[in-house]
Amino acid sequence: MSAPVPRPSPARGALVASLFVAAALAACGSKNAAPYPMYNPSPDAAGTGTAGIGGGLIGGGLAGRLGGFGGAVDAGAPSGTVEIAIESPAAGTILSVNAPADVSAKVTIKDGTDLVDPSTVRVSLVGLGGSSAAPLVGPSGDNLFTGKLSLAGLATGDYTLTVTARSSTNLEGSKSVSVKIDGGPKITVLSPIPGHHYKGSIIVQAIIDPGMYGPASSIGGSIAGSAITLQPAGPANEYRAVFDLALPVALTGDQIFEISAKDAMSTTDIKLVFNVDLTGPDITMPSPAPGSIVGQVIRLTANISDGAGLDTSTLQVLIGDKADPQFKLPLTLDQTGAFSALFDTKLLTQCKLPPSQSLCIVRPTVSFRAADTLGNETALSYEIAVDNLPPIADLVPPQIRVSKLDEGLRCSFAFDPLSNNVYSGDAPDDGCRVPQLFDLRARVEDTGNDATGLKQVPIVGVDPAVTAAYVLADTSQPLVVDNDGDGNCDVINPKLIPTTTPLTGPRQVLKVRMRPVPRAGAGDFTPDPSLPGGLACLPGKDTNPPVNICHVEQPTAAISYAGGVPAIWAVEPIAPDDPRYCFGSQLDTLANNVPQAGWRCIAVATADLNGNLSTSMPIRVWVDYEDQGAWCAAPPANAGPLPSCTGTYDRATDTVSPKACTARTFARPAGTPIEVCFNNDC
Repeated sequence: MSAPVPRPSPARGALVASLFVAAALAACGSKNAAPYPMYNPSPDAAGTGTAGIGGGLIGGGLAGRLGGFGGAVDAGAPSGTVEIAIESPAAGTILSVNAPADVSAKVTIKDGTDLVDPSTVRVSLVGLGGSSAAPLVGPSGDNLFTGKLSLAGLATGDYTLTVTARSSTNLEGSKSVSVKIDGGPKITVLSPIPGHHYKGSIIVQAIIDPGMYGPASSIGGSIAGSAITLQPAGPANEYRAVFDLALPVALTGDQIFEISAKDAMSTTDIKLVFNVDLTGPDITMPSPAPGSIVGQVIRLTANISDGAGLDTSTLQVLIGDKADPQFKLPLTLDQTGAFSALFDTKLLTQCKLPPSQSLCIVRPTVSFRAADTLGNETALSYEIAVDNLPPIADLVPPQIRVSKLDEGLRCSFAFDPLSNNVYSGDAPDDGCRVPQLFDLRARVEDTGNDATGLKQVPIVGVDPAVTAAYVLADTSQPLVVDNDGDGNCDVINPKLIPTTTPLTGPRQVLKVRMRPVPRAGAGDFTPDPSLPGGLACLPGKDTNPPVNICHVEQPTAAISYAGGVPAIWAVEPIAPDDPRYCFGSQLDTLANNVPQAGWRCIAVATADLNGNLSTSMPIRVWVDYEDQGAWCAAPPANAGPLPSCTGTYDRATDTVSPKACTARTFARPAGTPIEVCFNNDC
């Protein structure tokens, strides 16, 4: 038999128990101890715990949980249920949506050792008219949790209010009561409609249903802070009022409409925003832009929008005179989202080519018009310019003089702007004999619609993509033709086949691309005793002639027009910094298989950027590869008559006739003084 285990003295047992309690309290923190006891204060039925130091001194329940001295602490399995008692609101209470509900509930653990988790205590409200939820805060006092539950926006009806909580071991408890919500009268606004646009007077209409807690009272409203008196009208619960948006102060833009009504407990208040629209549609990004230079067929477009909606029957563009426009075109929505219409600017006026003196519209007014569905109108008007006249191209322009300021206006010697007219390879005149290579240049300037009193003729400029020289070997057919029946040469004969490679057949015509020569150099301002009277300039007084802009024999000046736009076009390449090509290159007839010993037709075809087409008058040259004579030597005696090189094209029959056409040149009428250009600008 083993010896009995000695029992500790009561004093020692009390000391050990005290140490365990002190250790437990130190671990939890004496200042932040949980609001619930760490153990059930009631001893178990036996009143004693399992064997262990401290035994019955601390109490059977706690001694059993602490276990033996030096062993692990055994807290045992938690137990109990979460018990909730809702103290406020009471079941059947009617709550108003105009104030949050005060909620309080007592939450405890029943028949167990578990703890309530304060973070899980919540209240929720659910019904057909909506829902709401909020946390409850506590505990305070006798395990009481409290909070406020928002009822804003809930509809009148029956609701279930439920408080839920969980223990620290996730045991859940809940308690519910039935309550009623007074959501106030139900207000349905028929007019104004949120976001809609109005002008003048507005009819305010609303249906106010008092619901189960009626009757409705204190019915009122306001617009922009001005009170509205709503009166019963028509069907039951319908109220109306008329409000003048212009009185006492005219309203414009977004405005706040407010309407409210009360029942037994609650007030319903509704606010919405509508727009007072006194302005017409926005017309933006018009095209062509103000001041644009247009011609031929154009598309008139603009972005048009209005919050009130567009009255599409009013969308139009007016063109012509500002006071009495000749054309009114409806605008339709296109695939870009803009409103547009096509218009042929030639309908404004058929400008005749000079020297005709017929009237010609130069700066018509474009006016976009639109109205919204409220009748507000907008007009956007501005001027554009019209250029329906083609450029002038001239292979044999007359001589000119240039001028400059030098103690008065001085004039240079007269000179040919294309050539010095000395060597056989210089640019030829009509009827000249030419060698294998010769300069091929033209004076090309755009022209535009003109009128008396006009200070600046609108021009869009020459289109380099279509400006080229054409050389025809078979002169039995015309090179240039009139294609619209007005007698003016417009295009290269469409029955010919343009080619950029050497000629190989009779219907081929050699196409030689041309480019502009930048303005450069100066005229000869040494004294010219032959300067004729009648010119508004004095003879030059320079002591030396100008420096040649190229290291080969070329004119000393390359002229321009319209404030610096190049007026001289030549065969490529053109390189201002290369003395070999500062005035362009030369045409090689042998390299391009242009046969010699015969008349050849040469013309320049061009167009402006509006698509107005024209050609030069052709020149006729006799090609002699080995000619080394002076400039423009006469052709041989057996050369025969000069070919016409012009004709007329019938679009309907696709035929060409020998009926001659003419082209504009820079030649001045007989008796007119020579052209004088200021600072090389003509």
